[in-house]
Amino acid sequence: MKDRILHLITESTMVFLSVLSAFFISSWAEQKKEEKYQATILDHLRNDVKKDSANIIDAIEVVGVQHDSLTILLNDLYVMNHKKANANIYCTYFCYNVFEPTTSTYQSMLFSGDMKLIDMRKLKSIKDVEEVNQKLRDLHARYQSNIELFRNTFISQYNVERFDFAAVPSDKGIEFWNRLNFLSANVKYYYEALLIAQMKYNNLLADLKVRKS
Repeated sequence: MKDRILHLITESTMVFLSVLSAFFISSWAEQKKEEKYQATILDHLRNDVKKDSANIIDAIEVVGVQHDSLTILLNDLYVMNHKKANANIYCTYFCYNVFEPTTSTYQSMLFSGDMKLIDMRKLKSIKDVEEVNQKLRDLHARYQSNIELFRNTFISQYNVERFDFAAVPSDKGIEFWNRLNFLSANVKYYYEALLIAQMKYNNLLADLKVRKS
């Protein structure tokens, strides 16, 4: 009887240990699977951010040149240096027109519930980037609209290749000057927003790099 009880206790212990081992192995495998999935999501997010960061840098270069050129143009017009200003008219009608941030990974995380896999307290910069992206979309649309408006209202009436500010009628001169200042202010605001966006992107890339290491 004693041997039978001992046998039953031994069998019960073995069954318990087997079930416990299976549970821990299953939990370990599930944890590894989730860690791998999380790493994949972060890799996709990192690639999106790198592409957008390069896009922002390109925009800063183009819009920065436009901003500087408009500043020079306005200064030349202010001192009535028409000959020099004529050569700089190009800056009023070109624009950076391919900005479209890549948010597919972020949106996928948001709608699938995968955001819970990311510790947002340690990766709060992702929210900053999403907010700045939305702002840049609005500013870019306004930026393009103002250039199109200026181009269609004024530039289209003149031969840009042989533009001559001195030939602008006096009744159009003040309006031309005001619109040019408004365009310059709009380009400046967009340019400064791009610089802030670049900083936000750099912060997120740094956060993602830390998480990878």
